[in-house]
Amino acid sequence: MQGWRQSRYLDNQHMSKGLECNACHSTLSPANSPTTATCLTCHKGSYAAVAELTARVSPNPHKSHEGEIPCAECHRGHQSFVYKCGGVCHTEYSNSRYQ
Repeated sequence: MQGWRQSRYLDNQHMSKGLECNACHSTLSPANSPTTATCLTCHKGSYAAVAELTARVSPNPHKSHEGEIPCAECHRGHQSFVYKCGGVCHTEYSNSRYQ
């Protein structure tokens, strides 16, 4: 795995803000995805508050008819983002930004 300074993924965003690996991971394995509760300790505190941030997006990925989808389903720290809704069911909302 390349070092985080050269990474184009979330690890770079988090580490450049001064966070250590253990701020998100309970073990030092990138395969150990953080829980949604862990993400929310820094990101607005609640899933509803995160949904407010993306309220102008249609459909709002954080206000899903599937309920509260775990953050790591789409936001993967050491890999490309995966837009789960747009690539499978809601293909009309597919966006090359998420490829």
